[in-house]
Parts: sequence; structure tokens; C-alpha cells
Amino acid sequence: MRERRKHARRPVSIPIEYVARGNLRTGVAINTSEGGIYIRGGGDVSVGEEILVIYPFAMQGKKTRHGSAARMDREGFGVEWVEYG
Repeated sequence: MRERRKHARRPVSIPIEYVARGNLRTGVAINTSEGGIYIRGGGDVSVGEEILVIYPFAMQGKKTRHGSAARMDREGFGVEWVEYG
């Protein structure tokens, strides 16, 4: 079966924080692309729910990106970016 993704994924292992339903949570980014991110861990997130992802950067502080939960599985969930940049 062919991959239907628009953007190539890059494997990563980055501890991140995210906000869902007004609660700050932690997880690990497993892969990322121009179109989104996959987060291992967490839970209690519904498809379509707004997610604020917070990346730690040693030299630049924290960076945030807005997205929505696009899919769920036993390991975690995928977030599709609402904004690009």
C-alpha cells in the first residue's frame, strides 16, 4: 500500500509539552513533518480536538504550534498543523 501523506516524515525523539482541553501534558515527539507531528504518550485526546504543541529549544526558549488531533492509536496521536511556519 502506498503512503498517502503530503509531507515526508522525519524521525525524532523530542520530549514535548502540549495543551489539550486546557490541561498541560507531556509526551515525546516521534516524528515530525511540515504538515504535523506524531506524539507518543498522552491520551484523553479526541480526533478534531485543538492541540497546542510546545517545543523546548535550548537557545531560543520554547516555540509553540497550533494543530488539531488527526488520528489516534494505542501509542499516541497525530496532530495536523492548523498553521504553517
